[in-house]
Amino acid sequence: MKRSSLRLFLSLALLPILVFACSSDSDDEEITAELEDLFTDALDFEGGTVKDGTPPEGQSGADAPQLSAVQGDTLRLGAPFAFSLASDFAEAENVTKAVVFVKGSAKYIEVDAGLAAGTAELFGRLQAETDLRGKAFTLEFALQTADGHTGEYRSLEVSVADEDAQELTMGEEIILLTSVGETSHESGRPEGRAGADVPQILSLSGPATLAAGETFMLSLETAYTGTVSAVLLTTPGNAAYKELPATLSEGHVMVGGELADASEGERLTFLFALTNESGAGLYRSWSFTVGSGVADGDADGDADNAVDGDTDNAVDGDTDNAVDGDEESTGATWTDTTTGFVWEKPHSNIITWQAAIDYCDTLNLDGYDDWRLPDITELRTLLRGCPATETGGTCNVGVGAEECLDRSCKDDTCVGCANDGGPDPNGCYWPDEMNGGCVIVWSASVATGSLSDSAWHVNFNYGGVDRDNQGYPNNSICVRN
Repeated sequence: MKRSSLRLFLSLALLPILVFACSSDSDDEEITAELEDLFTDALDFEGGTVKDGTPPEGQSGADAPQLSAVQGDTLRLGAPFAFSLASDFAEAENVTKAVVFVKGSAKYIEVDAGLAAGTAELFGRLQAETDLRGKAFTLEFALQTADGHTGEYRSLEVSVADEDAQELTMGEEIILLTSVGETSHESGRPEGRAGADVPQILSLSGPATLAAGETFMLSLETAYTGTVSAVLLTTPGNAAYKELPATLSEGHVMVGGELADASEGERLTFLFALTNESGAGLYRSWSFTVGSGVADGDADGDADNAVDGDTDNAVDGDTDNAVDGDEESTGATWTDTTTGFVWEKPHSNIITWQAAIDYCDTLNLDGYDDWRLPDITELRTLLRGCPATETGGTCNVGVGAEECLDRSCKDDTCVGCANDGGPDPNGCYWPDEMNGGCVIVWSASVATGSLSDSAWHVNFNYGGVDRDNQGYPNNSICVRN
């Protein structure tokens, strides 16, 4: 056969394969685009409108609100979600919208939004589209002013969990949290808004894990100095709400209550806002994972051991360690060979800051009684997987040669990373060897300046460094050299 004939024969032979390959690639791209459009439609944001076409072009410069960070959880079909957008835009009162774009989609979402205390939060629910289960997407976020200036877009990788959320109506969701003195309303939830004439929540601190039947305490920090009428409690997309009694003391409103029956492993999201006679401030979210109940018969009521560091039960009568002076080791500690620190492993020991100091000072574990509550720099050595807040990261909070413990030391780099996105099997931002659920842990470092009644902590659920009123309960983990 001549060479020219051979070339023609091979070309004709390969043509169906090439046509099939091109057709397959085209089909894949079309399927992917359809999936991204489906995800866009399924993101049911409060105050959101889905629009066809390309999103507004992002602009650089000080005239547009620029984002410094975006945070969000893994999404579940049929469940609420919340995204937190950080920005130091000077004209916060001029921010009225957020733009959300699923990369690859032919649509985008315009969401009503307000910016207060450097944060805009977007809430909603993911519709139960089963084709989205187990898929991952790239979301692009931007803030927009009333006069149409759109900031540059910031990306966030999100995934949809393989399992569906617990089947709860919005009415069933809101009754999961109960608080003394609450007043329930079936509809008419007040709209939150930005502005200095209404009380804004600067930060909301609460446990990352909560078991059914367990009590909780939240700390809502605010710079507002007037009279706070009530705390509003609701869930994303819900017209129903509760009014809770509110007492403002030294820049904090404390909210206590109890979690009713909920499925273990479920991820729940609730919204809170402060009100005065002029209206309600912007809503802020609190998300937590429903933990297991009292599984081992602890007399101290913890899901694992607590108070005495036991791995069996009871406040004492233990067979292992702690409190009563036992010297047997039970694997309740872990040594970080990079720092030489020996750490008590995490457990449910939710106590105030002073109680955490006292607990560590009196702890007798593995035959040692020289335990202490770590300072914030020591505690940050436990962080893994969130570069900005790890040791040597750009977050400035710390002690030592360049001590910085004032409120101004906490900037956007201290916010942390995505919830439950750490390298630990539970998604915590600490070494695998620590085990246990992700918790907020007190440090011994007191905030300086006007917040001397606060102390610094690390939230290992998202790797953030923040502070709380010393009277608020968080977890304690002790350390020794």
